Formats: sequence, structure tokens, C-alpha cells
Amino acid sequence: MSINHVTIAGNTTDIPELRYTPSGKAVANFSIAVNRPGKEGKQVLDGFFKVVAWEKLAENIAETIDKGQRVVVSGRLVQRSWTDAEDKKQYSVEIVAEEVSPSLRFGPGRNSDPSSEGPGRNSDPSSEGPGDDAHEAALAAGIAHEPPAE
Repeated sequence: MSINHVTIAGNTTDIPELRYTPSGKAVANFSIAVNRPGKEGKQVLDGFFKVVAWEKLAENIAETIDKGQRVVVSGRLVQRSWTDAEDKKQYSVEIVAEEVSPSLRFGPGRNSDPSSEGPGRNSDPSSEGPGDDAHEAALAAGIAHEPPAE
């Protein structure tokens, strides 16, 4: 038996991008920066992690999660591979989210930046257009797959 489960907490690095596949399934993509405590109380960057969420979870993320917001993400790791335009094999690891929640560790679960226009800016499916998102491109090229229907 194998187990593939990861839970990480970090700050979103961008506004979650909501798109729809040709078959109409919602998919949200975003990244989070994960830090850990270092010497003298300074934060040390562990890395940036790509997150993808599907269907209702994707739509909920687009409506509620904002850039810079601290979130907790639980899901599974998936490695994708493809051949780029220069015929070189490329690899990417992302978290396929099963649960995404605001973190309340350091305060309320919302962005405190008053200049922010708030979440939900990109939830309008009519505003979607062709993107250069690697996963969307992989779907279009047939080298990535949508999750099975529940």
C-alpha cells in the first residue's frame, strides 16, 4: 500500500486563476510560498509550490482566496512530464488540492492589504481566454488528464 498525501501552509503568490476545460470542468491554479523559521527569528524560504484544484473546490477558491493570503492546502502530489518545443523532456510536480482553507494562525483569514480589490476578480468564465498555463497546455496536448468523474 502506498500513501500520497501532503499538507502545507504558506502564502499565495498570485490570485488563483480560474479556467474551464473544453468539457466544462472548472480548474483553478495558484502557487504558494512556504517558509520555515530560521536563525534569529528570520524566515527561510522552503520553496514555491504549484497547486491545482478542480470543479467546485476550484470555483470556491477563485471566490475566496486572494494574493498574499495564508492558506493551508491538503492534497496529493502529481508529477507531470512533457516534451518542450526544443524536444527536451520537462518535469513538474504540483499539488492536486483536496482541501484549501484560510490559515488563522497569524490572524483573520483574509488579506489585510487595503489596496486589494478582494477575491473573486477572476471567477467570471466569460473572461477566460487562452492561457500559457502549463497544465492547461498539457490538457490541450493530451498529456495531462482531468480527474475521474465522481
